Amino acid sequence: MSNVVEHTSGPGNRWVLPLLLVVIIAAVILGAILIPRLTKSSASPTATAKVVVVTQSPTAGAVTAVVTATGTSGGSGTGSTPLPGASPVPTKSGLVLGMITHPASLVNAAQAGVNRKDPAYMFRLNPRQVVMQTLPKEGFATFSIVSPAPSPSPTPHMGVDNRPVIRFIVSYQGQEYTVAVAQPAKQGPTGVWFIVTVLTGRHL
Repeated sequence: MSNVVEHTSGPGNRWVLPLLLVVIIAAVILGAILIPRLTKSSASPTATAKVVVVTQSPTAGAVTAVVTATGTSGGSGTGSTPLPGASPVPTKSGLVLGMITHPASLVNAAQAGVNRKDPAYMFRLNPRQVVMQTLPKEGFATFSIVSPAPSPSPTPHMGVDNRPVIRFIVSYQGQEYTVAVAQPAKQGPTGVWFIVTVLTGRHL
C-alpha cells in the first residue's frame, strides 16, 4: 500500500493569480487612456504669436478686434475657426477666408528684418504693399485694391485692444473682399504689418 501525500496551499495563495490578472488589466486600461493624452500634449505647438483679428460684428458696418494665438505653421498665414458667437465665414474654393493667423517665428523674423533694415522685409512697413505681396498666398491670384486710395496713406484705427488696424477693399473675380491688416508685434511706424482677416464683401 503506497502512501500519497497531498499538499494543500494556504488560503492566501489561491488569490495571487486573480489579483495579478486585475493588476495587468488595470495597467492596460490606464495605458490606453494616458498614452494618447501624453502624445497629444507633447505634439502641441509651444511657440505662439499674438495677432489682432478683425471679425464681422452683428452690428452692421462694425467690426470687433480680438487677440488670438497660433502655433508654428508654414510661411503664409492659415485660416482659423470663427470666434464663438461670430457669423460663420462663407467658404470659397481656393481662398483662405476668415481669421488669418501667423506663426511667432514668421512675425519675429519679419520684425527683426525690418529692425536691421533688410530689403527683403522693408515692404512690411507699408500696409498696402503687405496686401499686394502677401494676399496671393491666401489664394488671391490677380486682384486690385479698390480702397483706400494709394495716397495719402490710410490712417489706422485702434481696435478694442488698442492695436492699429487698417482695412482694404479688394476686387477679385468680380467680387469684393475686406482685407484687414494689423501690427502683431511692435506698433508704430517701425512695426511690421500682417494680414489678419479676409472677409467677403465690404466691412468698413
